[in-house]
Amino acid sequence: MERLLGKIHSLGVPAPAPGLSPREAQILKLVAEGLSNREIGERLSISEHTAANHIRSILRKTDCANRTEAASYAHRQGLSQNPRYDRSMALYVIERNFADQLDLTDDDVELIEEINSGEGVHWLFSFLSADRRRTYCLYEAPSPDAILAAARKANVPADAVVEVDAATPQFSGRLRDWADAVR
Repeated sequence: MERLLGKIHSLGVPAPAPGLSPREAQILKLVAEGLSNREIGERLSISEHTAANHIRSILRKTDCANRTEAASYAHRQGLSQNPRYDRSMALYVIERNFADQLDLTDDDVELIEEINSGEGVHWLFSFLSADRRRTYCLYEAPSPDAILAAARKANVPADAVVEVDAATPQFSGRLRDWADAVR
C-alpha cells in the first residue's frame, strides 16, 4: 500500500498552481486539508467572507466545480504537503446509488465536510460509475458506524460500506491498475 500511495502522490506536478496568486495557492492548500471557510479565515486572519471570495476565484481559475474538485486539483499540483490519508485509520469504500440526482452547491459541500469532520470521517477520493448513477467514495474513518452517522446527518445515502486495505485483493489490484493507468 505504501508503494502504491507513493505512486499516486507522485502523479502531481510539484509546482505552483498556474494562474493562482500566492494567497490563492495558500488558501487552496487549506481547502485540500479539509478546512471550512471559517477555519481558513481564522488561520489566515481574514474574514470568512474573504475566504469564500478567494475560493470562488480559485474555482473559476482552476475550472473546478466545487471544493472537492479543488482539493483534488491541489493534490495533483503538489500543493498539499500532508496527504489526507491517515494510516492509523481504516479505509472504507462507500457506494451511493444517487449520483445522477446529485447537484450540490458549495455550501452543501461545506456542510457535508463539517458533518463528516464532526464524526471523524475524512473524504479521500471519489469515482463516478460510467452510467453516472453510482458514486464510489474512499474515506478514512474510525468505524463504519461513523460513516453511517455522518451520512444520516448529511441526509445522503450510504448504500454499501466496505472496509478495504492493502490486504483486500479486489481493492489492491484495482488501485494498482488505476495508478499504473494514470502514470
